[in-house]
Amino acid sequence: MPPCPTRRQFLPLLAGLPAMVMAGRAQAGALVCGVLLSEPWVMQTGKEAGLGHDLVALLAREAGIAVTVLPAPQPRLMQALQSRQIDLMLFLQHRQLDEMAIGLVEVGQVDIGIMKARNFTPKGAADFVGRRVAHMRFGAAPTSLPEGTILVEVKDIHQGLAMLAAGRVDGCLGGNFGLEWQIRRYGFDRGLFGGFHLLRAEPLLFYAGARVAADPDLAGRLKAAAPAVAAAFPGLCARYLAQAGPGVPQAPRLESQSN
Repeated sequence: MPPCPTRRQFLPLLAGLPAMVMAGRAQAGALVCGVLLSEPWVMQTGKEAGLGHDLVALLAREAGIAVTVLPAPQPRLMQALQSRQIDLMLFLQHRQLDEMAIGLVEVGQVDIGIMKARNFTPKGAADFVGRRVAHMRFGAAPTSLPEGTILVEVKDIHQGLAMLAAGRVDGCLGGNFGLEWQIRRYGFDRGLFGGFHLLRAEPLLFYAGARVAADPDLAGRLKAAAPAVAAAFPGLCARYLAQAGPGVPQAPRLESQSN
């Protein structure tokens, strides 16, 4: 199966963060929007720039504003938003972001849940007590899972799905879109999984920092672009899933983990 991009492949982007911010600022009046440095939000191969890039480009076009994309891990993006290095951040609704910024534009609702093990058939959240669930530290929050769920930290969704396919966990927590994209893109055998168990839906938002919040005209133009962005979101997701492929039965590549 195609190898999953590693952190080493993303290092050139990470090392260039200050320069990328300055380049974005150099454009007359350009805003800088942070996007999660993870596929399919930011693509490292192929013709597509990534779903995050496409959403930012659509927002910018509809609002008539120049916006530069800054890809980075979630902690760095949150620090950059708080320190006013970036003006916008595309991310699922998050308690810390709600405290430091304004959820200005809702892109759509994302189904959050668990890709289950093949022989695991939970009827509700209580059935996850005592079960091992893979989750990313900075991914979807395990707030809907009961106390007693055994959380196994993984570096990314790909690793979580690989552990699930190998029978080392009972589920992998994430967004339905991201889980499905990984299964298709990296050729996991669907017969190794028991399907998606929905926990909740969360809004995907463009968070606005201090610069946008202080400019009512700028904030108004971005808000006015929201309907067009929301209308395009399902089609963009469907396009990326179709391009990822149908999923070919192959043995999953299992990466080492510290848990």
